Formats: sequence, C-alpha cells, structure tokens
Amino acid sequence: MLEQDPESFVTGRWDVPATEELMSRAIEVMLSELAPNLREEELSRSVDLGHTFSQAFEIADGVVPLRHGEAVSLDLTLSTIVSARRGMLPVEDLVRTARLTRRLGLPVALPHVPVEVLWNSVMERTLHRAGRQRLPLPFRIGECEFVNDLTIDELGAALDFFPELFKGDAGFGLSADVLTSGRELRKGFGI
Repeated sequence: MLEQDPESFVTGRWDVPATEELMSRAIEVMLSELAPNLREEELSRSVDLGHTFSQAFEIADGVVPLRHGEAVSLDLTLSTIVSARRGMLPVEDLVRTARLTRRLGLPVALPHVPVEVLWNSVMERTLHRAGRQRLPLPFRIGECEFVNDLTIDELGAALDFFPELFKGDAGFGLSADVLTSGRELRKGFGI
C-alpha cells in the first residue's frame, strides 16, 4: 500500500483515502500487538522491529541526533540487511525496502556511529528483554522472527554493507538485472 503512493504520505496529504487507510491499519496492528500484552509478559514483540539499534543513532556522542523515526528507519535497514545476509529475508525484499526508504525521503546514509556503540545498544535492549536479545528480523515484508544469536561481527558486516545498498540514484549501486534477480547480493552474502 505504501509503495503505491509514498509521496502522499511524505507530503502529509491526510485527505487521501489510501493515506487514511494506511494510518488506520498501522494503528490496528500496533493495538493488536500491544493490547493483550499490557504488562509486557511477552517480550518477543514485533513492534520492537526498528528499536534495537535506533537509540544509538538518537543519542550517540558526536553525532547530530536524528529524529526517532529516522533512527528507526536506519535500524530497520540494518535489520533487513542482517536478515538477508542470514538467508532469512529474500534479497528482493531487501532491495524493495531500500527503494521505499529512499522514496520516503528517509535517511540512506549512516551517521558515524562505531559498531561498539551499536553493540552497546543491543546489550541494553537485551537487559530490557529479560536477558535475551529477542532481535526481531523480518523474514518477509510484514512478518518477523526473533533471534538471540546476533554477534558484533555480524552487526559490523551489516554496517559495512549499508552504503552499498544505497549507491547510485536508482539502482543502489547494482545493475537492473541484479536488482531483479538478486544474484550478486546472494553471492556477496554467500547464499
């Protein structure tokens, strides 16, 4: 739905039926996830997708703070990269989310935040998630699985790949054929 007319959403045209429907669906999904879990007894929550690394982008020393939504967008991109590198998320969905990120005018460049700072964010989230990472990773658009075995090296590899995803204006540094098939990305990921 958002892919069909992201410009309406970006420009704040709330009078467009598709934008109204998008917001209504987002609210419904959030309420359906949180309402039955008001006491937070279940800590593997899909609404945490985008909220593992994001605080590092919001509060890191020496970095111009980002708005919450911008930081969440960077977190989502890192999460999709990790998931695609693991072979969980189809590469085509990684490219699809990257295209939409750009069309929405969300950040496509990482501020300089060392991997150790991002890892500290993972550790802090782990404490709040009862000692387990419970890192939500998308396995298809709109659905995620939770993992507890992310390593700092894996996070560093995702950080290293991030700029490659957004190279160029339309092709993210990849040929049209590669964007269609995902062969080069799969090869680079070893899958």
